[in-house]
Amino acid sequence: NVDDAIGARWAADLNRQGHRVIGYGSGHGAALVPSGIVAEPDGMRFSAAGQLYAVRLPGRFNVWNALAAIAIARLMGVDDATSARGLAALDRIPGRMERLHARGIEVVVDYAHTPDALESALHSLRETARGALAIVFGCGGDRDRGKRPEMGEVASRLADRLYLTSDNPRTEEPQEIVNAIAAGIGAREYCVDLDRRRAIERAIGDAHPGDVVLIAGKGHETYQIVGERVLPFDDAAVAREALSWPGTLR
Repeated sequence: NVDDAIGARWAADLNRQGHRVIGYGSGHGAALVPSGIVAEPDGMRFSAAGQLYAVRLPGRFNVWNALAAIAIARLMGVDDATSARGLAALDRIPGRMERLHARGIEVVVDYAHTPDALESALHSLRETARGALAIVFGCGGDRDRGKRPEMGEVASRLADRLYLTSDNPRTEEPQEIVNAIAAGIGAREYCVDLDRRRAIERAIGDAHPGDVVLIAGKGHETYQIVGERVLPFDDAAVAREALSWPGTLR
């Protein structure tokens, strides 16, 4: 990625050493530059080097991920048309902007567990959301304490409804983790339910047709770490169950 200063430096160094380098990005030095980027309900569409691509993964960051794959494929001798067919056939990736739908409500399960990742996910979903954007999230215990208020600030700035809950609290008190997140939210209203299942159910129950609910932080994980115990828990499974209930959950 030659948009990144380190990536650009690596590309220049490798070029000087005589290696074949395919840079991708939005500007100078990139052989693969995306254009005509369109966010669609089921993913992204864009062009690069005269080839049209469709990726069934939402988010502009997935355009850059696709460009990286295209560049690698070129280095392996795969032509762009074949890469386009491969990307179009790509199925969902569990826990990576994984989309679930029912009753006009969209639920997205994503691994975003850093401020930057959360911001990217929320920006991407805002592009296609027809209604309100809600988020269910927490922060992991026994690590990365400094990011907690930052996560709260990002969610407060970019989401319409906030549901704070537990996310692998480990040996910390879940309420203390939530309090640290809330410090970054400020005067905004938010809901707290330390039971992650109930928090997900409430967020989906509060949603109306056209709304999007992002369940962030755990993604593909199928467990919740509480104290020293590893308990079964799957965000996507809980969301599917809640979406299957008739009517609303209010």
